[in-house]
Amino acid sequence: MINKKYFSIVIGIFLVAVIVGSFFDYQVSTALFHRNNGFGIFLAAIGEFPGYAMLAFLGGYTAAASIKFYKKSWVSLLMLGGALVAFGCSSFFQGKAIFSVNAYNKPEYTLTFGLLIGVAMMAGPLILGYYFGHKINNKALIKVSFVLLLSIALAIGVITVVKLIPHRPRFRTVILDTNDVTYSPWWIINKDYKTFLSDTITKEEFKSFPSGHIGITTAMFFSVYFPLLVESNKSKLFKNIFFAISCVYIFLLAYTRILVGAHFLSDVGAGGVISLAIHLVTIFLIDMNLKKAQEKQGIEFTGIE
Repeated sequence: MINKKYFSIVIGIFLVAVIVGSFFDYQVSTALFHRNNGFGIFLAAIGEFPGYAMLAFLGGYTAAASIKFYKKSWVSLLMLGGALVAFGCSSFFQGKAIFSVNAYNKPEYTLTFGLLIGVAMMAGPLILGYYFGHKINNKALIKVSFVLLLSIALAIGVITVVKLIPHRPRFRTVILDTNDVTYSPWWIINKDYKTFLSDTITKEEFKSFPSGHIGITTAMFFSVYFPLLVESNKSKLFKNIFFAISCVYIFLLAYTRILVGAHFLSDVGAGGVISLAIHLVTIFLIDMNLKKAQEKQGIEFTGIE
């Protein structure tokens, strides 16, 4: 079983990134910057897919499970609504990422090809979630899936709001010779950022802190609950594998965000700290409730210890 201490260590690593970045952000970005790195651009486009896929999966799972157990009650309608919002948001934002200025620089395709591609990419996880949600026999698992879904949504919401406070310019914008945008630490609020907006410099270029890519992709850590949600007995092995894969992928994504100049070290660190702190609270709440359910209903407890 995964120990909560390991999860806390990951948060600690991101916190160290914030602290180190607070003093050496510019130097780190200067050393690593490679604006047109193909791998970095590719991950800018679809790097958030695992996080959005988790959101879509939980949406499908919650929808199917609520229909199965609650029929036409208000609880079912509430969860169905949450599932639809999860699928819609994951589809829209994934499609937007592909054509945004962070990736292939075709933002005009966001509401056309972007949305269609997003729906196509999220359809698989949604259907998979619906399939397993329909098969479960334990009503308590609906609460688990819905709380996980809410945790991801909250993390995305908090990071989105925080981005609008400092309006920190991205490194790739700072080093351009065609404008007067200068480097700014994450704690400085840029009230005059609108004066720099133009055809080539959009609002997206002033959303460096914190990293949204890291914020949404930390949802991968909830994959450790997959064995529980599908009522599998092979929980220990798979949870360790899922946790390890999540760590490797998220740290790799963080590196590429710095590589292409989309974020500074403190940006990716802050994205990880904010989202993982929210997820850690969620994990404690879920595990506490699962233990109570185990005592009352005799279900197997396979949460994160």
